[in-house]
Amino acid sequence: MLSGISHPAVVRVSNFFRANQTVYMVMEYADGRSLGRELELAGGRMEERLIRKWFAALLSGLREVHSRRLLHLDIKPANIYLRRNGVPLLLDFGASRQTLARQDKHFAAMYTPGFAAPEQYDKSQPLGPWTDIYAIGACLYVCMGGATPQPSRERCEQDLLAPASQVFRHRYSRELTGLCDRCLSLEPNLRPASVLEIQKSLQQTEYSQPERPPAGEGSRLVGWIKGLAGGRHREGSE
Repeated sequence: MLSGISHPAVVRVSNFFRANQTVYMVMEYADGRSLGRELELAGGRMEERLIRKWFAALLSGLREVHSRRLLHLDIKPANIYLRRNGVPLLLDFGASRQTLARQDKHFAAMYTPGFAAPEQYDKSQPLGPWTDIYAIGACLYVCMGGATPQPSRERCEQDLLAPASQVFRHRYSRELTGLCDRCLSLEPNLRPASVLEIQKSLQQTEYSQPERPPAGEGSRLVGWIKGLAGGRHREGSE
């Protein structure tokens, strides 16, 4: 099913082969760099204009994936590639291959803490487009603040994740921060109903300006964000 997807925002899988008891995918080569690397070069956060542009394009590809009754299940900055022409590309469908085997006793969970939704930790809970939507919210959060959100499993025990609408309100519009918070809802039914809904929100050309911080609050906010970034979870270190 992956090999049948042809979309500019989805990496093209041209072939599959089995070796050493493992199935491998042959994917197209793309020239560019990961969103994670782009964030590093940008100093840990992105302009709202770029966030809206890149994610609206990326979500067009994710909609195509979902229309094939597939899920990605491991969306994160390392798996979002930015071509040199500025077009984003969704990579690494290694977790997606096992979506249809969810109920199989041999199913092996694949997820990245901070980007995985709560239902990915619980085999009794169904997965769906809402699961990828949580990961999109986590990516938006990272793009605004540079820090990986608190893992959802920990949030279910004690939610310490500061809402984007609170900590990033002086840098981004309330529409964008509010959308991020909705995507990161622990309850699937509180997240946006579809990827299309998120895409339409990001494509809006008119949105509010960030709030102006009271005198003295700007420096405190900068210090808070630096502290958050300094203690962030790093991809691959979980």
